[in-house]
Amino acid sequence: MNSFIQKVRKFINRHTHSVDITELIAAKEQAIRANNAKSSFLARISHEIRTPMSAILGITEIQLQDETLSSDMQESLGKIYNAGYVLLSIINDILDLSKIEAGRLEITPAGYDVTSLINDIVHLNVIGYDHKLLEFGLQADESIPKTLLGDELRIKQILNNLLSNAFKYTERGSISLSVSAEYAGQENQITLVFRVSDTGQGMTAEQTEKLFDEYNRFNTEANCAIEGTGLGMSITKQLVQLMNGEVVVESIPGKGSVFTVRLPQGTVAGSGLLGKEAAENFSRFYLGKASQIKKAPRIIREYMPYGKVLIVDDMEINLDVTERLLVPYGLKVETATNGFEVINKIKNGVTWDIIFMDHFIPKMNGIETTKIIRKLGYTQPIVALTANVLTGQAEMFLANGFDEFIPKPIDTRQLNAVLNRLIRDRYPAETVEAARKHTGST
Repeated sequence: MNSFIQKVRKFINRHTHSVDITELIAAKEQAIRANNAKSSFLARISHEIRTPMSAILGITEIQLQDETLSSDMQESLGKIYNAGYVLLSIINDILDLSKIEAGRLEITPAGYDVTSLINDIVHLNVIGYDHKLLEFGLQADESIPKTLLGDELRIKQILNNLLSNAFKYTERGSISLSVSAEYAGQENQITLVFRVSDTGQGMTAEQTEKLFDEYNRFNTEANCAIEGTGLGMSITKQLVQLMNGEVVVESIPGKGSVFTVRLPQGTVAGSGLLGKEAAENFSRFYLGKASQIKKAPRIIREYMPYGKVLIVDDMEINLDVTERLLVPYGLKVETATNGFEVINKIKNGVTWDIIFMDHFIPKMNGIETTKIIRKLGYTQPIVALTANVLTGQAEMFLANGFDEFIPKPIDTRQLNAVLNRLIRDRYPAETVEAARKHTGST
């Protein structure tokens, strides 16, 4: 900040003597404080909203598992569930924007599988917009490395924003995604290129210039039924910039748009290339009718009556939702509302296969509780189960004695994976098999 102020002083002294430097600096500092206050408020309110959203989505998903419900009830609950996730996506956009503005969103490179990345994001969007009669085409260059080094989560977020926008604003015609790699001769680096094209509404040159502004949406009267805040593309551009990439838009009103994103990515030695066979398999991913799209299969929940878990949360509704999500597994479930209860139980020799620990619990927060538990010599898994999803939180929990991090609202697929890995896979094969036979599963 001091170096910036010095530069401002020198600039003003060179160009004019009529500006009050002190007032200019004070105004800038006031603007910085106001922006930080706004970002802090958005982050805090987004976190607070996620807690009741966890209850709404959790209870709705539990009810949807009841196959005895009437079709009308299933449809109504489905609409509540879908509307809840639309609201959650809006909350996530606000939270991401606040983190970017506060300079707290970081890119975390790690090795990721390119095939999985493409499959995951394509299926998510195709299934999400299966009510539209659109053709969808997918192409991937066989020269793309199988494994790359980058922030997979943020790349998925970028690609999801581009594809979901294409589906939202295209009523007829087609949408296509192509993925390729550019080699510029730089060692251990390539440029990953995504190109999303559609035959949708298109934009004027003026609209294209304003596309990446915050809260900006076009043709609001015609598109009043389309959900969203107008933050998605602003976040996309800022994420691309954080990765030292670029996004380019070409659009013609009434004919459609083409979005091209270039992202520098690290390469992984010995990973090999995608290859001809995989590229051909992607090219065969072609859907001409919405009726051909199949819904994702339901989660297979293994019966684990041999398992025992503890849920630590001070809110009764959160305890209820988590308990009910665990019912299909047949686990022995206990609850606690604060850290002192947990510590006393452990001192008395009680153990569990997993402790699901909330972060913000009264008297002593989840991190403090976990540190004390670990000092007592407790080695069983502890999983953070919290609505605190700010950037870096997962790493913070893992660095303070936790084994896993599951954000709220709870993603049942992630919960299922954690239960399988930390309970089922740790028990003898004969114990697991006996439980399977008991339920008739294989």
